[in-house]
Amino acid sequence: MALPAPAAGSRGLLSFRLLGFPVDVHASFLVVVALFGLSAGGGPSFALVWLVVATVSVIAHELGHALVAAPVGGEPRIDLYGLAGLTTWRPGRASRARRVAVSLAGPAAGMAFGIAVLFAYRAVHPEPGTLLDNGFRAAVFVNVFWGLLNLLPILPLDGGQVVLALMPGDDRVRLRRTAYLSAGAAAVVAVLAFAAGQPIAAVIVLYIAMGNVQTIRSLRSAQRDPFGDRLNAAEAAIADGRPEDALRDLPERGHAPAGWGPAVALLRAMALLRLDRPRDAQDVLLEGLPEGTRIDPTFEAAVLLANGQDRLARERLDMSLKARPPLWAVRELVALLARRGEDFDALLGHLTGEGAAGMLYGLYGAGRYADAARWGARAIETGGDPDVAYTTARARARSGDASGALDALDVAARLGFDRADEVRRDAALAPVRDLPGFAEVLQLIADNAGLGASAPHR
Repeated sequence: MALPAPAAGSRGLLSFRLLGFPVDVHASFLVVVALFGLSAGGGPSFALVWLVVATVSVIAHELGHALVAAPVGGEPRIDLYGLAGLTTWRPGRASRARRVAVSLAGPAAGMAFGIAVLFAYRAVHPEPGTLLDNGFRAAVFVNVFWGLLNLLPILPLDGGQVVLALMPGDDRVRLRRTAYLSAGAAAVVAVLAFAAGQPIAAVIVLYIAMGNVQTIRSLRSAQRDPFGDRLNAAEAAIADGRPEDALRDLPERGHAPAGWGPAVALLRAMALLRLDRPRDAQDVLLEGLPEGTRIDPTFEAAVLLANGQDRLARERLDMSLKARPPLWAVRELVALLARRGEDFDALLGHLTGEGAAGMLYGLYGAGRYADAARWGARAIETGGDPDVAYTTARARARSGDASGALDALDVAARLGFDRADEVRRDAALAPVRDLPGFAEVLQLIADNAGLGASAPHR
């Protein structure tokens, strides 16, 4: 549903792991579902049954998403809040087919569960009107009806996610087109719901429509403000080892457009750290960020370490590395450690997924190609990002392993990598182009260009 997602890292009233996936059931979900049960007129006993049925059913639905997202390293987590279940994952540039599969897996799992309950209901055949009878009926209704409703072509429902994955164009164009389609479809469904005497359903659908209208407005606003693209270019320059270019393109403190100040300050600190100006980087973070702004603890540790505050840096790292540090923060930490000649394996050797990808990019930028290739292999095993696989191919090629580079390039292609012209021009891949099988991999990458990629399932 189009509701604000829980804050990153927030824990629910009930927190547990199911089939290896973290699940958080938030108080808002329990309250809203219980109120719906009470409004049905069955009394507190039915409300309790409805609460249990709805919770189990939504978790079954979300597990469908999670089970399909997990094999490509999506690191899915499940949250139940408000009226909705939410499965978040890290698809990177996962292929269109994978994103469609993740979106359809939820309704499929829910309807399969509902059909199983229906067979059980017929086998048990409880006395009509009893609590057990009502519980069975509620379970069938929630799983089958909600599964079908979820297939409507309306974001953020699963049907809308499928449309988003299949929509032609780049990411922004796909989202804009799908939001327009979603708003129109929601308006039609709301009118039909009112006509059928279902005003509550109509109001819910209209609420979803307003979420899509807000998305359209946000995209229009972003189109009128190109400053975000400027910051993206600065971040790319830092990652490419050109921090002086990033500093030249970034505005001075106090000159950033409204709302962009914290992002500019963070990028300036990253560039200054790369230029071995740790004191200036620390001053930017202390003076350029609004009071209360949370700095990523992994990057904060890198700045502290560069300023000789080792004890405090280790405390920050002990905290941050127990979670899932973001790729960019690990990349900057590794770049610092590589410049200082420190043993990063002892400190960061346990990282997987996005953290391992950060190791790959940091070491590649430092010219440590063999080490980068080793970490790239781990990132591929525990992730599913085609850009990671492509950078691993470049690292292997530069370290003298042309055959391994072709293997990694093949993985990137199968994950949806679609920049064929870049592959043709990339000097790092020169040793790979004459190998048997390169033409087939390049053709697959060219074919992917017609597929593109879509936003992560929500």
